[in-house]
Order: sequence, then structure tokens, then C-alpha cells
Amino acid sequence: MAGVKTAVSLAEPLFDETDALARDLGVSRSRVIALALQEYVERRRNRAVREKLDEVYTDAPDQADIDRLRAMRRHHRLVVERDL
Repeated sequence: MAGVKTAVSLAEPLFDETDALARDLGVSRSRVIALALQEYVERRRNRAVREKLDEVYTDAPDQADIDRLRAMRRHHRLVVERDL
């Protein structure tokens, strides 16, 4: 993948930690920052998906859902009784 150059400003302690981490890992500072940013973006995306799923699955059934369930139960009862 082609890279895009950009400039960012970091607090000096964060820069120093990033520099040390890059040396420990044997990669460039740019690579450390790219990996960290990629992880951050993925976590935000996953959180957004999880929040949407939570909305879907925590939603209480509405009246249409309740009516549908009652109709399904009636139909099931008729099928079972017919087969007896």
C-alpha cells in the first residue's frame, strides 16, 4: 500500500516513548505511529458496530412483534392439536 506523508505534533514525552518503542521493535517511528493509529481506528469502528448491535438487541418488542408472536403461537397450537 502506498503511504501518504503527513506531519503531526506530539508532546515530547509521547515522542520519546514512541522513539524508544520503535527502537525496541526495530521499526521506524512512522511505522509505530501508523500501527497505533490503525488500532485506534479499528477500536472506534468496532465500538460503533457494538453500539448499533446493542441498540438492536436491547430494544423491547413493539406491539407488532407481540401480535406476531401471538399469531405464531395460535398457529403452532392449531398445528399441534391437528396432529394429535
